[in-house]
Amino acid sequence: MNLLLLKIIFMVLVYLNNIMLLKITSKLLKIRKIKHTPFLKNFIIFLNALIYLYLFLSPYALILFPCLLFCFYTINLIIFYSGNIWTKISIVLFAIINLLSADVFILLVISSIKQCTILDILTNSTLHMFCHILLIIITNLIFISLITFVPRSYFKKISKSLDGSNIFLLLEVLMVIVMASNSVSCYIENFNTTIMIQRVIHCMFWLIVLYAAIYIMIHLENNKENSLQLQKLLKLNNMAQKTFVDDRELFLQIDCTTDEIIIISASKWNLSDYMCKQYSHIMINFLMYNNVHSDYIDDFLKFTTIEYMLNTFLDGQTKYNFEFQVIEQDTAKRKWLKMDVFIESEESISAHTLAVIIISDITQEKELQFQAERDQLTGLYNKSITTRLINRYIQQNKKGFLFMIDSDYFKQVNDTLGHDIGDQVIVDIANTLSNIFEPYSKEESVIGRVGGDEFIAFITPNTPEFNVSEIATKACDKLCQTYFNASKSVSISASIGIAEVNENTANFYDLYLLADAALYKSKNNGRNQFTIYNSSLNPSLNPKA
Repeated sequence: MNLLLLKIIFMVLVYLNNIMLLKITSKLLKIRKIKHTPFLKNFIIFLNALIYLYLFLSPYALILFPCLLFCFYTINLIIFYSGNIWTKISIVLFAIINLLSADVFILLVISSIKQCTILDILTNSTLHMFCHILLIIITNLIFISLITFVPRSYFKKISKSLDGSNIFLLLEVLMVIVMASNSVSCYIENFNTTIMIQRVIHCMFWLIVLYAAIYIMIHLENNKENSLQLQKLLKLNNMAQKTFVDDRELFLQIDCTTDEIIIISASKWNLSDYMCKQYSHIMINFLMYNNVHSDYIDDFLKFTTIEYMLNTFLDGQTKYNFEFQVIEQDTAKRKWLKMDVFIESEESISAHTLAVIIISDITQEKELQFQAERDQLTGLYNKSITTRLINRYIQQNKKGFLFMIDSDYFKQVNDTLGHDIGDQVIVDIANTLSNIFEPYSKEESVIGRVGGDEFIAFITPNTPEFNVSEIATKACDKLCQTYFNASKSVSISASIGIAEVNENTANFYDLYLLADAALYKSKNNGRNQFTIYNSSLNPSLNPKA
């Protein structure tokens, strides 16, 4: 085969060899962000192959080749990767040891096939180049196998072990010294096949020692992680016993991979029998004891499954929570519960996914929240919360209808019939509005009391049956009522202004002005009617606006 062709093949293989070594290194070390990195890498690799071709004419190329590769590998790792310098040298020596072992083996095979001495091979340019091509092919196959079949978690463990100790580096240095001396012995004139076989066995032995040492590193690192994980679990268990008390209905740590309960603690039940049993059983019993409200049971069944937890973790989220309402069977007590789920991976060879589940009683928090957000008389949202929620819906959905409802003649009720009946009127209006609007858009409706006799309903319709005019007509009919005391009566009605979110509606205030202009029109036209805003209505004509 033409020597020039062999040189070209050799340069291509050396280039690929460098690329694969850098690929392995990227699994162990963090890549530096350097300008023109691809250009610099290719330049150094090309220079490496070019210099070796020049040195190839030397009869000592067998020794010079590993030295040259060591220099260029080290330069690459120092320039393009961050991390401990000794770790980088360990990676380079790993490549050199594989190369030296393959080198001795190839020389023996070619010597046997050609029936010539080692010196004959070293002094024959074509045969020598062919040997080095085989050498690079074998090391490339080794690197490809490592990249393809070794899990990334193994590389992480090797990196941690290399950073924590230089023992492996010292072992590699010893191996290189022994193998280099083997290579030097190839130049002895009386070097024969028998001695070469001994050298091959010697190199294979050290190669086995190298990979055995790597396996031991992974095993020790795994044991260290398992020990830390055990300490973490014990600490977590102690914390669970001390911290998760009265307001915690249930505390669980589960193995999502095996559906097994690792830790369990509850404030009201003795659940020690569930330890190391299936997680799904405890959730079934929880459902049996706590009658989950029908509005929340679908979410409960969805968010408590291991499948959902694993999918959440795969999507990059490590925690989530949801709230639900239950009625205890024993006491018929209605209460709010919150479930917090925290997910993590062991990052060990077994790679189990763990989850911590905390179910807490948040009834008191909900009651305080209700008092802060609700109008005390009607139970509807107060003005500030109404404004905030509608503002959020407008910005998120860019659609919806705002109904402004103003009670007609409410002042006469207070003046004629008294404030007690006036309060009852307000409560009746609130109940009527809830009954009218919630069935159309329960999830996306906001109904609030924003003044003495002023109400707001914001609807994002989610049913095809939604008809603004029909709903407004129904509201006017239902809100037209007569109230009595012992001697007098007062009839009330409602004036309604309606505005739809459009492309010019940026926030609640923009929509409020439009609905208020429509309400002003209803008042001026005789009350007890509704008006849907259109461009002919000018919000500035309303004195209130």
